Amino acid sequence: MSLTSALTLYSWFPLVSALFVYTLGFFVWIKKPRDPVFILFFLYTFVISVWLFGTFKLFSAQTDELAIFWDRFIYLGVTFIPIFLYHFGLMYGNVKTQKGILYLGYWLAFFFLFVSQTDFFVKDLFRYSWGVHTRAQILHHFFLPYFFSYFILYFINLYRQYRASIGERKQQVKYLLVGFFILDFIGPLAFLPAYGISVYPVIFLSALPFVVLVAYAMVKYHALDVKILSAEVFSALVTILFLAELFLSLSAVELFMRSVALGLVVLFVVMMLRSVHGEVKKREKIEQLHSALKQSSKRELEKANEVLKLKDEFVFIAAHELKAPVFAIKGFLELVQGAKKKVPKESQEFLGNIHDASEHLNKLVNDLLAVAREDAGTTKVEVTAMDVLPVVEEIIREQSVLAWKRKIKIELETKNHDSVLADKGKLTEVMTNLVSNAIKYNRDWGTIRVVLEKKSRRLFMSVADSGHGIPKDQQAKIFGKFFRASGKATEGVLGTGLGLFITKMLVEKMGGEISFTSVEGKGTTFTFSLPFAK
Repeated sequence: MSLTSALTLYSWFPLVSALFVYTLGFFVWIKKPRDPVFILFFLYTFVISVWLFGTFKLFSAQTDELAIFWDRFIYLGVTFIPIFLYHFGLMYGNVKTQKGILYLGYWLAFFFLFVSQTDFFVKDLFRYSWGVHTRAQILHHFFLPYFFSYFILYFINLYRQYRASIGERKQQVKYLLVGFFILDFIGPLAFLPAYGISVYPVIFLSALPFVVLVAYAMVKYHALDVKILSAEVFSALVTILFLAELFLSLSAVELFMRSVALGLVVLFVVMMLRSVHGEVKKREKIEQLHSALKQSSKRELEKANEVLKLKDEFVFIAAHELKAPVFAIKGFLELVQGAKKKVPKESQEFLGNIHDASEHLNKLVNDLLAVAREDAGTTKVEVTAMDVLPVVEEIIREQSVLAWKRKIKIELETKNHDSVLADKGKLTEVMTNLVSNAIKYNRDWGTIRVVLEKKSRRLFMSVADSGHGIPKDQQAKIFGKFFRASGKATEGVLGTGLGLFITKMLVEKMGGEISFTSVEGKGTTFTFSLPFAK
């Protein structure tokens, strides 16, 4: 029996680390004491604390027998460090495989737990400048491969989780990965004295960055679903420090004063923790309400999208079904008009009305189909280089009959023009819509001015009328679906409210832009541009 070591400053390093690690593990565990992930995290921190506390007692041992006893006590915790860490990693990552490796690890842990208390594992003492350690024996050499293998397996699994994670989860795993790496690859340097290699006790402080990084991951990124931790750990450490001072009192007066101080600290800690927990519950309630509102909004949006989809399908089917009877009516009218002389004069006016109504119905069906195709994303536009002037002249000739009936004059001005990239069919539809609108919403004896002008590598085409104009408060909606401006201009005029919506859609699909200006009582000008052909 001989004096082996005396208590020094660095002898306290393991005890300080043990205090921090155990406090962290305990407060994490009490959050969800029945959750396997939380239980395993606590067990891991507990066996780490056993190792660190045993090292503190080993460094302060006064006899060889006590030193050997405390070193073997250390292995009661150390033998379970790898398997608890590995098991925690499996549960945290929800890994369902590797059960065979897990069972083998527990079997090895209990085997080394038993043999660690024999002379086949450690025996005798190695004294060095900063401490003392038992010497490794034959079974200790087999223990190290087990120890490091399960560390490596844990870090492989955790790194896979890091690669597969995104967002907040990725940040959680990153800080856990770094924290555990520091502790589990610096801490094992404590084995070196078992093989006759001196090591400075600062390695036992590796538990402190582990605590800091893991606590940060919990507080900042809610790792392990922990949302409050720093206040609890701080409160526990302050209470322990005041409690330690109480036991170091040298007189009754000092004991009384420190007892009062401890009581005040405990009261403060309780009030602070109640306040913090209350605030956290409020935040959680707000988060739950926000989440519920978000889910409700998402469901309502999905319902609205479904309704819109059904509406679009209905419009498409209805329009298709209407085409057949519309063509039948038009065919019948053509047959009747072919024998117009045989129709009584009083009936001919009705035939004219039926013809106008059928044309309007045909336009409505075509517009509905165009909108349905656009909503379904099946509108096809094939642009080629073309000269727009013949197209515009043809449209003006076709529309002149309607304009003549109302004594409206159509003027065409071509300042300069060039070939553009456009779809001939779609361009014809655009110009027809604009010119026919200019006729329908114009005044009798009015004018329409169609201008083609070359500017900045684009051809601008405008259609200006001398009608009533669009009310200012309705101009923002003019390109909307089924919108028709109200007022004198629309009185008695048939329309679908889709023409300008389709016009804008077709212009943009051809790579162009469209705009308008309108002054009430003076008229409206629609202008669109298309790129030149290269």
